[in-house]
Amino acid sequence: MAFRRLSVALLSLCVSAISGCGDDDDRCGEDDGILLPCDGGVIVFPDGGPIPTEPDGGDIGVRPLPSVGEPCTPERGCRSAIEGCVHPGLREGSGLGGAGDPIEGHPEGEDTFVSVPFFPGGYCTTSYPEEGVTAHQCNLRDPDQAATVCGHFSRCTDLFGLDTASETADFVPGLCAEPCSVTSLSESDCREGYDCLPVEEVCLPGCQADDECRIAREETNGIAGLQTPADCEADAAACTPGDCGDGDPEDPDACSDPATNFDRLVYDTTSEAVCDPVTARCTGGPSTSSASGGDACTEDRDCEAGGICLTDAEGWPGGSCTKVRCDLEDNPCANEGVCQEPGLGFPGCLQGCAVGGVDPDSEPGTWVAEGSARSTCREGYGCFWGGEGAAGEVDNGVCLPVDYETAVSTPNVGATCASDADCFSPFAQGFCIEGEGFDSGYCSVRNCAAPWFTGETNVCGAGAECVAFDPMDPTFALCVQTCEAADECTAGLGCLQFTEESKACWPGCAEDGDCRAGETCRSPGEADSACVSE
Repeated sequence: MAFRRLSVALLSLCVSAISGCGDDDDRCGEDDGILLPCDGGVIVFPDGGPIPTEPDGGDIGVRPLPSVGEPCTPERGCRSAIEGCVHPGLREGSGLGGAGDPIEGHPEGEDTFVSVPFFPGGYCTTSYPEEGVTAHQCNLRDPDQAATVCGHFSRCTDLFGLDTASETADFVPGLCAEPCSVTSLSESDCREGYDCLPVEEVCLPGCQADDECRIAREETNGIAGLQTPADCEADAAACTPGDCGDGDPEDPDACSDPATNFDRLVYDTTSEAVCDPVTARCTGGPSTSSASGGDACTEDRDCEAGGICLTDAEGWPGGSCTKVRCDLEDNPCANEGVCQEPGLGFPGCLQGCAVGGVDPDSEPGTWVAEGSARSTCREGYGCFWGGEGAAGEVDNGVCLPVDYETAVSTPNVGATCASDADCFSPFAQGFCIEGEGFDSGYCSVRNCAAPWFTGETNVCGAGAECVAFDPMDPTFALCVQTCEAADECTAGLGCLQFTEESKACWPGCAEDGDCRAGETCRSPGEADSACVSE
């Protein structure tokens, strides 16, 4: 299963001192958000040494450094008063399978339960993503808040895929996890039983036994996406439309048995995958020796050794093979795959393509044509520049999913929008910026610094220019609407000095002169600055 982690049922997971369950009698009270011991109690060091405290829960003096990632038990606790111990909880371990979630094809029978200890040995942390609780949790949506909660010794990470599932939420709780560094796939600086995740670079529970590496939940119920027993039980209880059936209350059979209509766990009897005891990572899974990054796929075995399939359900039309962290010396791309980070967020193997070579004198309306943008990419994909290579140079980009669905044939940077389809999209790079400060939407073009043309042409169009937001990453460049005064901009935007030569329409302000007539600049130059009516 390469780098994928199976979702494990956490019905009995308990977090002492954070969730309030377990033996937490020695901890209570708060001092500026710091959890404190009660009644002069002690928090126990791993070596048994106590930390002195005041009976009234006051100043505890020099607090020890957090021990995020270190082993613990509810009774032994962690070395710092700001931490809690994540431990297996009320039942013995957790795992895969059992009578309620059979494993098809398992050699010992489909009702076999494969024990998978969750956070084996316990795990100290300052933040655990417990549903409905925000105190003492890091927020995946707010990097500054996450850095404050996790501190210098841990990193806020998405433990349960909540970030993807809650794209519109303002607060998405994460886990403060122990950082690590991946320099080789055969080594790990995490403790035994923990995997240094190659992308996130944090220590989280890895595989414990070979069986885990040969079990995966597969599409078996004919409904898009993967549904677990918990998903279907929730649908059945509410008898409402859900992922496991239509839930039509007027249909007497609609809710009769949706609780069993989940996708099944399947044991791969042909797999030779094993759990590496050093890295706690599965290796040796089924693969296709001739496969390259970017090949169409439906499952991991369709890809090269160590590769994974990014599926259609995950937004990759027809599926696309990749290999994570192809920048490592012992993990290069196989066959024709090209390793690139821009556009992915991590170094991954994909299909190479050539960005550029378009006639600069051609009409802007032709730039949205799939042929000119897609280069050698298959349908549904566009060529995304990697930050190096001139126009038309072989493999100066890779094929990434793009959306050509727009009827706008002329540049409209800065125009109001409700979706990407409202924006001109040269080479499928146009999009609508929405969110705080962009109340009416704002059409832009990403990756505008790419060498799309063989000559000098402004891909942003008249009255706009391409601005690099990160001098270290030339692909992080966006088109902005230029201006002389805020009256030229959409209401709510200021006319800010973006470069030495030009101003642009953008949220915020540095002085009253950046705002429209009748408006003043609130909190000039600050992150929350805004033009407001006098």
